[in-house]
Amino acid sequence: MPTQSRLTYIQHIVLMMVIAVVGWAVFLGLFLLIFTDNYEPSESRTVWWVWLIVGTIVTVITMFMCFRVLQTPRQWRSSAAIALFAPAMCLDALTTTYFNDWFDQGIHDDTAYSALILGAAGICLLIAMLINKPTADKP
Repeated sequence: MPTQSRLTYIQHIVLMMVIAVVGWAVFLGLFLLIFTDNYEPSESRTVWWVWLIVGTIVTVITMFMCFRVLQTPRQWRSSAAIALFAPAMCLDALTTTYFNDWFDQGIHDDTAYSALILGAAGICLLIAMLINKPTADKP
């Protein structure tokens, strides 16, 4: 990879990571507003499923918008998707671990939070892998 191309790739990946951190903060804020001490797994499954489905759709749309706006080359899309989710998932590991210490939420809200994150991120990463069809190298 030529130097200019490598620099462009690094800048692109760093920008995706910044978007990830901003997205993480927005998601956490919305979660704290919607799940205000009311998540009980046996009673609130509808809210959880709606949140998962809507959150996943919004996340997938955001990923594709980033690809389009940033003009992500097809061969970079899997790496860009990882850059879009990995920083947020690292922050989510901390948030899930210390959820009850940091936030005055219900006892099951940390479980709902981590399940939503893992579900949406996993779906988006699988989609990114499937849309990035590698081409065989010609001899």
